[in-house]
Amino acid sequence: MATNADRPTFNAWLDERFLSHDAFDWALNAVVVKSGSQTILIDSG
Repeated sequence: MATNADRPTFNAWLDERFLSHDAFDWALNAVVVKSGSQTILIDSG
């Protein structure tokens, strides 16, 4: 996520969304979300 952005800009972007600075520190394009009894795979690639 924003691997090409400089750190201060990226941190400001996270701050605007009330997100922790270490919440999205990986460069994967897939994520698994559990919602109740459902498991959802989101693949952006």
